[in-house]
Amino acid sequence: MSDTQVDGQADPGADAGGAQTTTKLTVGPVAAPAAPRQRDASRRSRSAQWLEQHAATTAAVVLAAPALVLPFGWLVVCLLLALALGTLRRAVEHEGARGPADVVVAPMRTVGSALHPGSLLRAVLAVAGAAIAAIVVSAALGALAWLPSEGTTGAPAAMRMAAIEHGPGLMSALLCFLLLRGGLGHGRSDGVAAARARALTEEGLTACVVAGAVVVLGCVALSSGSWWPAGSTAGAVGLLPGALEHEVEQAQASLVEEEAKAVADCVRDDGGPTGWRVGSAKQLSDGSYQISVRTSTQTFRRDVAVLGLALHNQLAPWASTVRIVTPDMTVAIDRTRLPAGSPLRSLDELGAAAELPKGAFGAERDAPKRALRCSAVAV
Repeated sequence: MSDTQVDGQADPGADAGGAQTTTKLTVGPVAAPAAPRQRDASRRSRSAQWLEQHAATTAAVVLAAPALVLPFGWLVVCLLLALALGTLRRAVEHEGARGPADVVVAPMRTVGSALHPGSLLRAVLAVAGAAIAAIVVSAALGALAWLPSEGTTGAPAAMRMAAIEHGPGLMSALLCFLLLRGGLGHGRSDGVAAARARALTEEGLTACVVAGAVVVLGCVALSSGSWWPAGSTAGAVGLLPGALEHEVEQAQASLVEEEAKAVADCVRDDGGPTGWRVGSAKQLSDGSYQISVRTSTQTFRRDVAVLGLALHNQLAPWASTVRIVTPDMTVAIDRTRLPAGSPLRSLDELGAAAELPKGAFGAERDAPKRALRCSAVAV
């Protein structure tokens, strides 16, 4: 706006000297309100702009990584965090006057949206997709780790054990990612993570990404053997209602018995001793199961080793103890002391888990290969 001048002249009845009084009024431009300070995106490098654009995805990956170590416990945390983020977004995007009632209404709207039939259908599809993806990826990684050094012998067992060991954690991590990715928002202009990323300097943003990568790698390193300890399995089953808990326990015991019978039959058909009898699965105090296999005929120790290796590689994870009884020896194998992510091939490790002296099973080199042929039999 340009300056404006208003000049006035004295009226005719001025003082006797005839002096004129001139009044000059100057009106300057109206100052505009100061705009909020924002970081100039053009000053960031292209890599920093890419990190900012994908901040929500990065944050979801980092926050979902602990599910690899604590699969189902962390999944509950992710669900609660996703509900909280959804409530926050609804409160921020709400138009109109805000009041104390929003504290109650916003969470109710978020929960109601989650319980909508369409949302429940998407949840079922997400669980099914995550389960399939987790099984396929875990089995593929198990095969890739096995094939270069061991070949195709035992590859089915390696894929099966890898899927059982790492599948639950990977599935939970995928579900956590889907939950948090929706709560954190999409794109540069939406979501809590993107807003926070825009407020950081490029150095701060880079440091946060590096720290997140360290967290993810640490969770991957700690993920082995995180889910299947007997206490975790029994605790999960114990949360079920009484009748359903009993049915699940019966199904677990039945599966252990059927798997042990299948392995014993396979070992027999592969040239091993006959006469193996599988007893009933016995539930132990920690919720896991013990399975016994007996024979009344004379048996070589190498045959006991083959059966022990195959049983460990085949049995479900909630079978923590295997007892093999022959006229000459009784072997009680503590499976919790053995690796669970890939088939066992070491006779010394098997002996140590049974608290036997080193070399108790001899040096039969063919025993692990024989065991691998019976480590992933159909039940």
